[in-house]
Parts: sequence; C-alpha cells; structure tokens
Amino acid sequence: MDDVTKDARTSFEDALGRLAYKLLQVTYENMDTNIYFKITDGKRFWTLHKEAFKDALQKFDIKVEANSSSSADVESRRADAIAKKNIIAEAVKVGAMTAEQAKDAYIDILKTFEGVDINKLTAPSMLLPQMPTS
Repeated sequence: MDDVTKDARTSFEDALGRLAYKLLQVTYENMDTNIYFKITDGKRFWTLHKEAFKDALQKFDIKVEANSSSSADVESRRADAIAKKNIIAEAVKVGAMTAEQAKDAYIDILKTFEGVDINKLTAPSMLLPQMPTS
C-alpha cells in the first residue's frame, strides 16, 4: 500500500473513531432515562443504563481499523467456522448443548458461507456431532 493510501485510510479510521465517541456523548447527553429492551418472551426486560454511555466514554478506547473484522477474508471465516464447530462439538460432548441445538448452530455456521443452500443438504443428521455413549 502506498503512503497516500495509508494516510487516507488512517485519517478515515481516526475520523470514524471520533464519530463513535461523539455518538456516545450525544446519546448520553440526550437520554432522559435508561433504555429498556423487551426480551422476546415478552415478560422480562433488559436495561441499558444511561451511565453506561458515560462510563464507555471514560473507560474505553475506541479504535477503528480497516480489515480488522474476522470476516475480512475467506481464510478468517473458515478459521472462525472451525473454531465454532469445535466449541459446539465440545459443548455436546460435556452435555452443555443438545444435539438439536448443535444442529441449529451448525446450520447457522453454514449460512455464513456463500453458495451454501441449507435446503439442499441431503443428510442434515450428518451435521450432528457424535453423542457420547454411556
């Protein structure tokens, strides 16, 4: 990458970081109360306290970096998928996840790849990790 492109990218990243701080600050200054999110069961709520925005301004360094996403390239997506698959298999092995939950999680992983049609999978049971036998 040439110096001009590098400088432009760095300036853009810095501007996005400053914008993120400004969004947090403006949100904090204009909030009258906490924000409440209704959980899908309809009975409980998740609360985002106003002070969390103020704390974020003081406690966190916001840095924007181009191409820093783990999904930036095929190799990174593949590595993430393998890691998720291994975690799911281990969760099933120790009983922290059911086989049906694992199947759903594997399908979610497959949906992140381009060109994969979940409906065309001929043997979805092949997605399931081997359950331990007692």
